[in-house]
Amino acid sequence: MGDDKGMKFHLRAIFPLAVLLAATGCTSTGSALNVQTPASGNAMAATAPSATPASGGTTAPVAAASSAALAAIAPKTHIQFAPIIGATTEAVAPLSQRLAVDAKADGISIVPANAKGTTHILKGYFSAFTEGQKTTVVYVWDVLDPSGTRLHRIEGQEVTSGGNGTGWSSVSGALMEKIADDTMKQFTDWLVKAKA
Repeated sequence: MGDDKGMKFHLRAIFPLAVLLAATGCTSTGSALNVQTPASGNAMAATAPSATPASGGTTAPVAAASSAALAAIAPKTHIQFAPIIGATTEAVAPLSQRLAVDAKADGISIVPANAKGTTHILKGYFSAFTEGQKTTVVYVWDVLDPSGTRLHRIEGQEVTSGGNGTGWSSVSGALMEKIADDTMKQFTDWLVKAKA
């Protein structure tokens, strides 16, 4: 069957993410976007479904309503980033810088660990794996309340080609900035829907 190869790759990719998520009971809440690299170099991870764009002519009114709702919610939103699992320090630097810029643009505060008034904690799990000439970065963020209860999950993946080396060494800062943009977009979209 023609789909066997794709199915085997998909299953081969899913298993390590399940192991990674099960094994990463990270309890540290250090300062924003610390990095915790896995003991083994390059764990593969599952592909994540992408969001479906809004259809028809309702995009502009929905976007305007979302912007107004976010403007009302953002000043009361104070997020903390738990240490990131799986990414290198070099990859996390552009990610964290862009997350700070995006959060500020949205009117959301990033607060240090254990800050009073924290409303959400984002805990990130990252993996980069190379297959042929392409490297895929898969990311999962658990959105937690201050007591550690998961409220939401953000997922995504980005594929790059032509980088130097394999795994994290082939991932550019621009790709990590795109992941930051996508992360904050998914977070703010969820925040507006959750408060509606």
